[in-house]
Amino acid sequence: MDVIDVHVYPSSDEDDGEIKQDNFVVWDEHEFYQRFRISKRLANIVLELVQNDIVTRTRWNHAVQPVTALLLTLRFLASGSMLIVAGDFVGVHKLSVRGEQAEMYRNRKGFFSYNVQAICDARLKIRDVVARWPGSVHDATIFSQSAIKNRLQNNPGALADSVLVADSGYANTNYCITKL
Repeated sequence: MDVIDVHVYPSSDEDDGEIKQDNFVVWDEHEFYQRFRISKRLANIVLELVQNDIVTRTRWNHAVQPVTALLLTLRFLASGSMLIVAGDFVGVHKLSVRGEQAEMYRNRKGFFSYNVQAICDARLKIRDVVARWPGSVHDATIFSQSAIKNRLQNNPGALADSVLVADSGYANTNYCITKL
């Protein structure tokens, strides 16, 4: 099996111009191993084995590339913390949040974070993710601004005979039920 060179490239011509971090270049072999718990060579081999199974079939909405999905998964398995993983991959760390906007990222528990909305189906397959809001933003605000809520409101049959199950921070609607 040949080892392939892997680099993260912009996802499309419509990319926002953001420079993507190439973890195979940024970290030396020792640092890479400490972050992902496998060598660069082994990561390349694993990527070659799984990339056809995890590639998205669309470029819509800046889909995550297989190399990024693999490294996100490896980083999560190595650290056990989604907060650390998200911080690593989007460049927000507890110690790096500064400036006039910093307090927007402080969540109700007192630490800096992003607030991420994820919706899965009954088989636990993730169907929608919104990962762009500062930690101080309430969950219901994120949902009220999401494309999925807009779709559900404007197309009542969008989920057929299904409903979203949410915590008490959300409003009860014909498409979203909460604990009474």
